[in-house]
Amino acid sequence: MQFQPLIFGWGVSNVTVTGGGLLYGNGTRWWPCAVDPAVAPCLGTPRPPAFFMPVNGSGLVVHNVTFQDSPMWNLRPAHMDVVHIFNVTILAPSSTAAVPSHNTDGIDPDGCRHVLVEDVDISVGDDVFALKNGVDWWGRTYGRSSYNLTFRRVRAGSGHGISIGSEMSAGIRDVLFEDVYMRGTATGPRIKTQRGRGGYVANVTYRNLVLDGVGESVQVTELYSTSIPPQNASATPFFANITFINVTAINVPSGKTSIGWYAAGLPESHITGVVLQDVDFGAPHKLFANCSFTSGTCANVRPACPPCLTPVAGPGALRVRETRFDSEDRL
Repeated sequence: MQFQPLIFGWGVSNVTVTGGGLLYGNGTRWWPCAVDPAVAPCLGTPRPPAFFMPVNGSGLVVHNVTFQDSPMWNLRPAHMDVVHIFNVTILAPSSTAAVPSHNTDGIDPDGCRHVLVEDVDISVGDDVFALKNGVDWWGRTYGRSSYNLTFRRVRAGSGHGISIGSEMSAGIRDVLFEDVYMRGTATGPRIKTQRGRGGYVANVTYRNLVLDGVGESVQVTELYSTSIPPQNASATPFFANITFINVTAINVPSGKTSIGWYAAGLPESHITGVVLQDVDFGAPHKLFANCSFTSGTCANVRPACPPCLTPVAGPGALRVRETRFDSEDRL
């Protein structure tokens, strides 16, 4: 049992949320529950899992509206087909603010297909985006893959990254993040999972990103939780075909937590098909924090190519998979 999302619908189709106004989630009352679930208003019952959550339908449009101070995640369409979110602002205090907002992800498509998110401005206390698709055995058993998701013309402020995972057990593929400006975010591109999840993340492109004052430029990890022992084959996740093209870090923080590249595959499930093309990590405190069980190619990467990737001169290194949003699916 848990509190219901503030705006919720099950089996809903052809839904539009618009109007130019502000939807206010009164999150300051709910955020203390993340630290102590026994306090009011939770009193032992988990917070609402989202501000707005339509489930099991087709045809969703959200535009020209602001979401502020959600109790937890903000926009979480789940198992929805044909989603268009544009001209939306999402706001919550950062995780380091005097009153931090816990788990206030911006937009978390969960098991969705044919998603277009564009022209959005997001500053929150957790992931700017977190693409999800089921958790562990339940996600694998339901088995509905998520694909064709495009995010473009994004401005990101506070937050933990533009992420995929860690819940991805039914599989996520064919994803494009394009024309993204991130300022002061903890992490830039971030793909995360762990043993026990199973599933896959494949065919992902991050293109034309500016990371301004971002703490960790790139994080790709299948070891999000380090305490889980190896699982059986169905519970072993894998990542394949992840491309970073024209990614530039500027005003890199000078502190010891500043990292350029972190990639950690598993001995039983290597990360394969990584491509870096025209990437500048700047001068972080630690350029390569990890580069294990990962393979791929790189070209024109500054100041150096990650040691687990193979340098290739010229455009031959580039194998960019195009993700397109089909015009006939657009609402």
